[in-house]
Amino acid sequence: MISLRPYQTECITAIHNAKARWIFKQLVSMGTGLGKTVVFAFLAKQMRCRTVAAACTEELPAFSNMGDALIGLGTNKKPYVLFC
Repeated sequence: MISLRPYQTECITAIHNAKARWIFKQLVSMGTGLGKTVVFAFLAKQMRCRTVAAACTEELPAFSNMGDALIGLGTNKKPYVLFC
């Protein structure tokens, strides 16, 4: 099982807090290598909803295993993945 880093936990908490204040359109910005996909996967598992991931074509290899990562976190829903 993957453990979240403190800043990833803080990010997820901030997203849930904003959602509790009826803010549903949110954007997460994190630097390279900080675990955006991990945060995305944890949120997808917690919210039990369909997801969409967008990636530039240079980042395609990083997203190739995202569906498997979500399955490994205990959700049975693979994401829709949009590449530009």
